[in-house]
Amino acid sequence: MTNSERRIKLVSFGNGYDQLITALNSVPREVWDFKPSPGQWSIHEIIIHIVDAEVKGCIRFRKGIAEAGKPIMVFDQEQWARSLYYQGQHIDSVLELIRLLRLKTYHLIERLPGQHHSTSRKRYADNGDFLKGYKGHIASHIKQIQKNHELWALR
Repeated sequence: MTNSERRIKLVSFGNGYDQLITALNSVPREVWDFKPSPGQWSIHEIIIHIVDAEVKGCIRFRKGIAEAGKPIMVFDQEQWARSLYYQGQHIDSVLELIRLLRLKTYHLIERLPGQHHSTSRKRYADNGDFLKGYKGHIASHIKQIQKNHELWALR
C-alpha cells in the first residue's frame, strides 16, 4: 500500500465518528428504540455494539503490535447484545467513548510506520489492513441506522 492510499484509509477511519453523529442527528430520538423486527437491532443497540467493537478494535490493534503472534479476542456480537442488555444501556456517554476510542486508535496508527501484527485468524501486512477492516464498520452501521429510520417512517 502506498503512503497516499494509507493516508486516505486513515482519514476515512478518522472520520467515522463524525459521520456517525451526522447520521444520528438526522434521526429523531424517538426512532432510536424502534426494532424493525425481533431479530434486528434498534439504533440504540447499534450504538452500543459500535462502542463494544471500538473497544475490541482498540485492544486488538494494540495487542497485535505489542504481542504479535498471540491470539486476539474475538466476540459473538449477538451474544453480547443479549447478555449485556444493549437496549437498556445508557447511550449518551457511549457516544463520547466511541469518539475517544476512535481518536486514540487514529493517533496511534498515524504515528506508526507500516507495522506487522497478527490475529488468530490472519496476518495483517501493515496497519493499512487494520484500517481496511475497521474503517467501514461505522459506515455499514450508518446504513443500518438509515434503514431503521426508513422502516420506522413506513410503519
